[in-house]
Amino acid sequence: MARWHSCNVFDPQPGRRRLWQFSVDKGLPASIRDQSLGPDEPPPARRVARDWHMLFHRRLNLAWLPPENVFLRVVQLPAVNLAETTNMVELQLEKLSPLPVGQILWTLEVFPTRGESEELQTVIVVIVPRQTIEAYLGGLERQGYIADRLDLPFLDQLIATEPTADGAWIYPEPSAEPGNRRALVAWWYGGRLRNLALLRVPNSDQATDILRNELHQMAWAGDIEGWLTSSPRWHVVADEATAAEWVPLLSTVTEQQIDVIPPRPSEELAALSAERAVKADTATNLVPAEYVARYRQQYVDGLWMRGVGAVIALYMLGVLAYFGALQVLEYQHDQLRSQVAGLSQTYTNAIRNEARLGVLEERQRLKYGALQCWEAVARLLPTDAVLDDFRFQNGERLALRGTAPPGSEAALTDFNEALSKYTVDGHLLFTRVAPRFTTDARMLRWDFDCTLSEGEFQ
Repeated sequence: MARWHSCNVFDPQPGRRRLWQFSVDKGLPASIRDQSLGPDEPPPARRVARDWHMLFHRRLNLAWLPPENVFLRVVQLPAVNLAETTNMVELQLEKLSPLPVGQILWTLEVFPTRGESEELQTVIVVIVPRQTIEAYLGGLERQGYIADRLDLPFLDQLIATEPTADGAWIYPEPSAEPGNRRALVAWWYGGRLRNLALLRVPNSDQATDILRNELHQMAWAGDIEGWLTSSPRWHVVADEATAAEWVPLLSTVTEQQIDVIPPRPSEELAALSAERAVKADTATNLVPAEYVARYRQQYVDGLWMRGVGAVIALYMLGVLAYFGALQVLEYQHDQLRSQVAGLSQTYTNAIRNEARLGVLEERQRLKYGALQCWEAVARLLPTDAVLDDFRFQNGERLALRGTAPPGSEAALTDFNEALSKYTVDGHLLFTRVAPRFTTDARMLRWDFDCTLSEGEFQ
């Protein structure tokens, strides 16, 4: 399971365009922000873009799929793991799908078992025409939203509803297109979800007849399959405005009482979708594999281009800084040369002689100090260690670098302690010895940074 840092849920449907952003901690989403978008307003790029921040904080972009052109099938399968369940559904695809298997994309959702038997599990198979998914992803791309997963919000509404009795549970869509009402009908019997169907009722004089015929066909199919064991009780999961439209319509079809149940709000459905998405298996995804590969390649290419652009910009800044510093140094050099030219020849000779004398004296002192350091290293260096670099710097510091076989840390530590205690004429040669070790599979690399004591050779 991928470890996600955040999750975006985007509903691009006209009239309800909305973006939710969640942070993810241990697989549980927590709401960060909720933003409504205008009809032509794209999602904010800083929140949904696939940039270099995703290298350190992985973000999941989830988009809600509209219910039209979606086919739902409910099957009862043996209770096995997800991989075996996926294989069993795949073997039945030709029977479940209304379209040829090569023209569809599908996913599944294992529904929580609420019946007594635990030997079977309820699986909802979601089937969508491939061309519908490709057109939908193209629309999202034009808005700057690259979707990692597609989901159906009414699945979370369905899972969140606790059925209290056998019968039909109707989930109307509140934002259906004018003149065309849609609803999801879920049939519960024996504590199990038996059937799912998308109901379409146009605004016309034949609306009652169409609704009656479709519901009777669903009930007749359940009677044939054997799960419809009694007259259904009717439930409508909708808000007050939507229920006021659907309850009178259903009352013309049945004389039974129709129960109205408040639905889960959109922000809660978005949180449930995000939770399912971050825990879902990436193999069961409605986004085609070739789109996933293309999105990943575009992301990698974008990182490379941004990296190359940043390197070029830094290089140009470095070149400009170099030429600027060069001009400053040339100006300072000319100034110094003018000052030197103004001094008298006598003063110049005196300075030169003094400098020569100082160089000779300094050379003598440094030579003595270097010999003392060399003697100390030659006496104390472990036999297995190899000295690669010996740098005596200005009579103040000594830099030692070398290699040793793996496992020589103890000997080099002793070498470090011995250098720290080494004395010349009763005085410590070094006031500080700072070791550093780097180990790889073949050798141990070591270097010591030593500070010399103040003495006659400094």
